[in-house]
Amino acid sequence: MVSVRIVPAETPVLVPGPFVEHLTPPALCRGRINRIACFGRELDGAVDLWTSTPGVRLKAVPLEANDGQQATFDIDVPAEAPLGLYGLRVATRSGLSNVHLFLIDELPIESREISSVTSPSQKVTLPATIHNICRAATVDRYEIAVTPGQRVTFEVVGNRFGKNYDPLVTIRDAHGRTLAEHDNDVGLCFDCRFEQTFTDGGVYYVDVRDARFAGDPTWQYVLRMGNFPVARVAVPSSVIPGTVSQLRLPQCLGSLIEVGLPAETPVGWFFHEVRDTPQGLATWIPLRADHLDNLLETEPNDVRDAATPAKLPTTLHGVLDKKGDRDWFRFEFKKGESISIRSDARVLGSPADLELALFNPEGKEVQRVDDVIISEGQETWSVDAQFEFSAQHDGPHDLAIRDLSGAGGSAFAYRIEVTGSAPKLELKAEVSSVTLPRDNYQPIALKVVRTRLAGPVELELLGAPAGVVLEPTTIPADVSELVCRLKADSTALEGLATLQIVARWKSEDPSITASASTVATTLPLIDRRVKDNDLRVSALREDQLRPPASLTDRISLLITPPAQFDVQLPEATLLITKYVDGEFPIVTTRSHGFAAPISFTARGGQIGDESEERSNIFLRLPMATPDNPNVTGLVFNRILTDYRKARIELSATASEETRRVTLNRTFDLDLKAAFAPTPEPASLEIEPGGIAKFRLLANRTQVFAGPLILTPSKLNGFSYPEKFEIPADQSSVDVELKAALETAEGNYQLSLVTRGYVGKYEEEVNGPNITITIKKPPTEHKP
Repeated sequence: MVSVRIVPAETPVLVPGPFVEHLTPPALCRGRINRIACFGRELDGAVDLWTSTPGVRLKAVPLEANDGQQATFDIDVPAEAPLGLYGLRVATRSGLSNVHLFLIDELPIESREISSVTSPSQKVTLPATIHNICRAATVDRYEIAVTPGQRVTFEVVGNRFGKNYDPLVTIRDAHGRTLAEHDNDVGLCFDCRFEQTFTDGGVYYVDVRDARFAGDPTWQYVLRMGNFPVARVAVPSSVIPGTVSQLRLPQCLGSLIEVGLPAETPVGWFFHEVRDTPQGLATWIPLRADHLDNLLETEPNDVRDAATPAKLPTTLHGVLDKKGDRDWFRFEFKKGESISIRSDARVLGSPADLELALFNPEGKEVQRVDDVIISEGQETWSVDAQFEFSAQHDGPHDLAIRDLSGAGGSAFAYRIEVTGSAPKLELKAEVSSVTLPRDNYQPIALKVVRTRLAGPVELELLGAPAGVVLEPTTIPADVSELVCRLKADSTALEGLATLQIVARWKSEDPSITASASTVATTLPLIDRRVKDNDLRVSALREDQLRPPASLTDRISLLITPPAQFDVQLPEATLLITKYVDGEFPIVTTRSHGFAAPISFTARGGQIGDESEERSNIFLRLPMATPDNPNVTGLVFNRILTDYRKARIELSATASEETRRVTLNRTFDLDLKAAFAPTPEPASLEIEPGGIAKFRLLANRTQVFAGPLILTPSKLNGFSYPEKFEIPADQSSVDVELKAALETAEGNYQLSLVTRGYVGKYEEEVNGPNITITIKKPPTEHKP
């Protein structure tokens, strides 16, 4: 059994500041004013709500003062607000909270509290949107009345609020007999959306519980019941801006819808409403605005000879509508042509686990790909199948698409982008929200990935209020990671805004017209992280990895009054070694009369909690005061830390009357071995029986000055000392090596292990290695 514990808010897993645990209710009805309560910590001084709803602004009015554990708002949701899931943050005088997900619906939200099935079931008049709390070992029971032949669609939204909730819905008749039981609909995380046709009219019971009988006060859920479509996928799932497209809903037999987008619609995912009838209730499905042409599969295309013809660039669409189904598409590729293939299923709401296989003109399989594992830092997750390919032959290449397990059904839709060798940019921002005092700055770390392009990348800030700028605006050609500064001058208006960072590239060669652009992506943390008994942070859940699209391409901004202090780090990089403590200076300045202490926290890289006693680095950071404005931070590292360089974020926090102010600064923490010897020259060439001389350089770091012992491996055919020593007062040692007369020609590798005492511990480094080439002299020919 593996036990877990919830990480307290004060641990390094969560950043100090306002935090929202849950919303009551977690859904809003559009076209009216809704009251919502946000529960959590440090919510005192709540003044507004930031929301990610695209194209519309939700007006939030804070209500009565609170004790910091609850903030209540009246929210005016416009009638044109799009249905679906979005994110909100509580804006307090101290800053922005974490993001919490919520639902926009078209029905009023009914809050119910049911303790167990032993209590009287609560009657619900259809259609309805019910809000409740999932309690451990409890079943919530609702009573509905239907007419003969009535079709009702049921949906639970709970896991998609970013909670570890796995809803299970059971429908029973008046005698307690089970008519249907529905668990997960893959593509909706652990939530479900399904329909039930009732042959007989009468009273039925809808039971909702966690599939594990687990529960938590923060697990709020919404149960939707009515005549809305069961659809969760559309084919095609892409619409070209400036056009009107006809889309098929494969889960709703014969259902076609028309979707038109304005020409200025940006590329990206969004929620679209669908209804069975103009008077019926709506559900929402994910669609993508994209400029690539769409190509739908043409049935029958289950065998290679019946492949649907396709041309680059395009987006392929289809449905694996039966078990064992396989769809084929045929492309004409030129030898040497570079192809990029990227699939989507989960983001569509599809349960398909796609496997792609590519075959060359000879019928030989040249590529087969299932899920692709992505690693970034210490995080690892999987994405739908994708790969890059360079054609080795002219002629037809066939792409086969199937579900890895052989499953199929009307919901098993897919979307596959197939493009040529165009340049591509990716930009990632490490922050998804910024609280920015006027006359100051906060760092924004960016990472750019260049594919089939080289050179500088220009940055543009969209949505920024006057007086807010990003510096610098160019990522140099040889740089892939850059820490920018988001700055607000004295003219910037206080309040909320939504930012986007756009990256653009254009070749510096005037003969090349290709270009590329992208919007920075973000991944805000949804819900808490947990630690097991070994203090390892859990992997992100599916609902945390795939938040609504409206949260993944924008940064929330709160501009606040100027801070009464500032902080700077004079050293951009701190170099430390194992077993040796490090120091770094912190410089603070204050407004006249401001006397509050300034505290510091740090996170990033291998930094952990000192009390955990694990393989990490920990810091001791004294407070800065008016009498001691400049302090020195101490860095300690343990035996099992890794040699690597990482960016560290230092947060300086102080209380100013009714608010707390936090300023973030960054520096690089470079953990290196105390020594890294190298040979000079790096390789030797001698004759059999010959002697070679070389020098071993100690290459000590500036914090180490001790002696080094280098032990070479045994190498037959050569003679040399059993060990070499570089004394503490010397930077190198000269070594002589002799080859035996019988040593054969060829290349040999001499490996060394270097040891030295750093503090009271011995450090061992593998290396250096020296390449030795034995080469006989040319034979002399007498005339």
